[in-house]
Amino acid sequence: MRDKHFLYVLFFVLTMQTAAGSAEYTIGEIADSLKRNAGAVVRLDDVTLTISDTHKYTYSEEKVVSVLNTSQEDLAGVTLYYDEKRESIKSFQAWIYDADGKSVKHLNKTDAAEYSATPGYVLIGSERVKYWDLKRLKPPYTIHYIYETETNGTFQLPEWMPVATPGVSIEHARFHVDCSNRFLMNVTVAGLPKDTINKHNFLWEITGFCALKKIEYAPGSRALLPHVSLMAKEFELYGYTGRSDSWNDIGVFMNTLMKGREVLNTIDETKLNDIINSNTDQKEKVRLIYKYLQNSFRYVCISLGIGGWQPQDASFTMQKKYGDCKALSLVMKAMLKKAGIESCLTLIKAGGEHINLSPDFPNSNFNHAILCVPLPNDTIWLECTSQNSPFNYLGNFTGNRQALMIFDGGARVVRTPVYAENNNLSHSKALIKPNEDNSVSISASVTKESELQDNLRAVIDLKDAKNIEAAIYDAAHIKNTTINSYSITRVEPDRPEVSFSLDLRNESTVKKTESRMFIKTDLFMPITSIPEKNDHRTQTVHVATGYTQSDTLIYTLPAGYAPESFKADDVKEFTDQFGYANCSITYSAATGELRLVRNFCLKQATYPAADYSAFREFLLKASKQCCPELVLKKQG
Repeated sequence: MRDKHFLYVLFFVLTMQTAAGSAEYTIGEIADSLKRNAGAVVRLDDVTLTISDTHKYTYSEEKVVSVLNTSQEDLAGVTLYYDEKRESIKSFQAWIYDADGKSVKHLNKTDAAEYSATPGYVLIGSERVKYWDLKRLKPPYTIHYIYETETNGTFQLPEWMPVATPGVSIEHARFHVDCSNRFLMNVTVAGLPKDTINKHNFLWEITGFCALKKIEYAPGSRALLPHVSLMAKEFELYGYTGRSDSWNDIGVFMNTLMKGREVLNTIDETKLNDIINSNTDQKEKVRLIYKYLQNSFRYVCISLGIGGWQPQDASFTMQKKYGDCKALSLVMKAMLKKAGIESCLTLIKAGGEHINLSPDFPNSNFNHAILCVPLPNDTIWLECTSQNSPFNYLGNFTGNRQALMIFDGGARVVRTPVYAENNNLSHSKALIKPNEDNSVSISASVTKESELQDNLRAVIDLKDAKNIEAAIYDAAHIKNTTINSYSITRVEPDRPEVSFSLDLRNESTVKKTESRMFIKTDLFMPITSIPEKNDHRTQTVHVATGYTQSDTLIYTLPAGYAPESFKADDVKEFTDQFGYANCSITYSAATGELRLVRNFCLKQATYPAADYSAFREFLLKASKQCCPELVLKKQG
């Protein structure tokens, strides 16, 4: 017994020494091509996913990352989220090396900080997180870690994406998927060829991937960086089984999870019954029930076990007056059904990048639920988790993307409403008066519509003065300007619109010399940045948010000045494929009133890389035209 124990200990020590020794990567070994535009280099990412059947899989990863500078120090930490009801972390080892490859620290499983991953707004949850902080040196340094996890259920399989952001290179990465002879998968691959060993085994490798430079107006990271996504053709989740041959199959599975849960007991709430039994038309009835939901229910996430996918019973939600996105959408669906109005729970990938739902790759890549109400002459979309979202408005969180609408018997892919330059509108009017000290006093009113008001409305709801002021600075584009006071003059409850009034002070708008007056017109400027010149652009030009802005700036100036750099009645305008810009200037020497009216439109679209230079020229030309610097000369 003693000899066997000694041999086991010796074997373990030698194994750890070998693993640690293999990670002695020096920074000097990295090729110059991989350092270019890189804040970090993935030296090795070796992942193996082993799936024995529909009930369980194991995931093991060995990763070596050299952090070159502070821009990518977020990589110097390992965060493993897991659901303690069905996942476990079997092992973990990590090493840290200096620039010369000398080992300075070794960590194991017990060195992790562990805490609940359940956010404060979650009523109950089983999600946990382990975190290992590997940032112990000043860059450059190298981290090396190895871990293995085991998960019950195959409804969601891990995605392989060895780098998730620009600014990171890859020396070598490898993803091996090993399935049993009975297990089949759907696979989608981007940015690298599929190397299939056989229909039950897959292998992908990347060597010498150079970091992408982060640039403006680029598509999202998923469109640019290599990744592999998987979906089991037959899967299991907490005893529920399903298939993924089509999106309709995903809908069949979700209907199984929701079966019998949208039934409401007798409603004994007078206000709701009055709405249900009223003679109003269907759209108005939907609006009133939605307002009842917003006023009576609150969002509380329930993420315990299958609760991440299966909603609470509508009767339970009705009684408790709280629920997560699925539960609130389901109780809204149940209330509408009581009123004789059919609706559909709709699954969606909210926030971040918009993901297309390919007909060839039905999957479970959703993180949110909303409700769709298909009326005979209209389609209503409802965000049921928000107590202040306007009726029939989704915004940038779930708008303009594909989603999976669940109905009795299955599902189909739909597109949520698009908010583009015709919806995202900004209007402002400002009265500007110069002061004796060369500063100006500004009285302004501003209105933002649709996606341009999303962040501002969310901040207003928090009732935090400091954050509201910061949001106004951002929304109004008033850099180098002091807000003396502000007031939110209108937040439309049923319209995606926010209006506010401002009392401002600016010290750079008007400058006077003995003979001239120089006026900047960049207050509320519609174009906040010009992308850098790039004659070798390879990425498409992606305008994610189209918008139209209209501004009227009225300057009350001292009499006795005449235009020098512009005409007293001047109009300039142009239009091209990216949008349009126009600006008119009128000036009265007798009254000293100078009025500038401008309109700018940027279309929401994706253009080929070859159009980048023309797009940049459009922004340059529009910026100069919309915000000219005006010079007036003193007469006499």
